[in-house]
Amino acid sequence: MHTALTPWKTYRLAIFGTIVSIGLFFAAILSPFYSYTYLFQGNTMTFVQIVQANSTILIPFIGLILSIVCLIASLIIMMVWPNLKVTQTIASVLTFISAFISLAVLIISLARLWILPYDFAYSAAQELLVGYVIYIIFALYHGFLSCYVLAINGGK
Repeated sequence: MHTALTPWKTYRLAIFGTIVSIGLFFAAILSPFYSYTYLFQGNTMTFVQIVQANSTILIPFIGLILSIVCLIASLIIMMVWPNLKVTQTIASVLTFISAFISLAVLIISLARLWILPYDFAYSAAQELLVGYVIYIIFALYHGFLSCYVLAINGGK
């Protein structure tokens, strides 16, 4: 027996994916932006140090927030008004913006890791920064998630 697709059935994978994306966001902002050696020494960061570490890479940090907000807004719009063409267009534009912000964060993070290595005051010998690795993982995941949501929006 065929049942009609409700907005929840259509978007449930995207909603769970967005929840995972928010978890990755918190992992990215709460991970120390120091080297692996600093982490393995058992050092911890205070909240002020976390804010200072995020303020040194403000554009990717704001980009992560904007991409999540755009994706959540897109999903809410499509859950509330699934059959209006105007809302489909607005939701698709928001999702497209989210995907491009993820691409920008990915490019910035890759550039900071391999092209313009940053040296923080607390960094130890290794220069591979944990925060940028998590940013890269987040940007790839969130970019694919945005493309998936865009495909769902376009398929309706």
